[in-house]
Amino acid sequence: LTDLEGGLAINPSVSSVEQYSEFTLAVTIDPAHLEVKGVDAEVAFDPAVVALDSVTPGAWFTGSSLDFFFYDYTQDPPDPATSIRFSAAFLNGHRSESGEVAVCHFHALAPGATDLAFTTARVRDFVNTELGFLTSCCDSIHVSPATAVDPVAPPAPVLRLAASPNPFNPSTHVVFTLPSDGCWRLELFEPTGRRVRTLVDGWQAAGTRELIWDGRDGVGRALGSGVYLARLSGPGGSRGLKLVLLK
Repeated sequence: LTDLEGGLAINPSVSSVEQYSEFTLAVTIDPAHLEVKGVDAEVAFDPAVVALDSVTPGAWFTGSSLDFFFYDYTQDPPDPATSIRFSAAFLNGHRSESGEVAVCHFHALAPGATDLAFTTARVRDFVNTELGFLTSCCDSIHVSPATAVDPVAPPAPVLRLAASPNPFNPSTHVVFTLPSDGCWRLELFEPTGRRVRTLVDGWQAAGTRELIWDGRDGVGRALGSGVYLARLSGPGGSRGLKLVLLK
């Protein structure tokens, strides 16, 4: 990465982990003093070696005072995921500082190695013009055989968000699992980033619950056909889900 062009990179560039362990990697940004509003990135890996559990916003977003949208494609096809993939943007501003834009949560499946290769790196400025950013190369994960396995250890709770039917008309059942107690928000956005409704906003106990979205906005107006983005966020991270309303 140079001083003349911004760039995206994986940190750490090379990771050495043990089989069955959980670990994280970060996608970082160096804007090179350019004002950045949004990032779309995809990084391919070998799903036979590692499994991606989720992608959550990094401190570049969460540590700012700006509102933002973050969509994690981990739950979208294919299953299992074959790449880190996310879309994120500030809703009311932009940043020119370096930092972590996303944190990728993995667990190691089998001994071996996988390259991490950027296949998409779209970075947009404050007027949504795409910038020509560079990407890091020669990134990889190396998994060594497990030295000990606890077969009775329960799996850690996982943050989940799903909806059925999807596409839907006129309503859909939204099901979500919270890994911990705390203040959680479930919001609905248009693809432009405009929030159209907040379904959950407040303290929630850990566990799975279900609610119905009737295809209406926060003041009861019926929304038109199209794609809407649900975002669940709280102390255990965030998840995104694409909802398709057909009329």
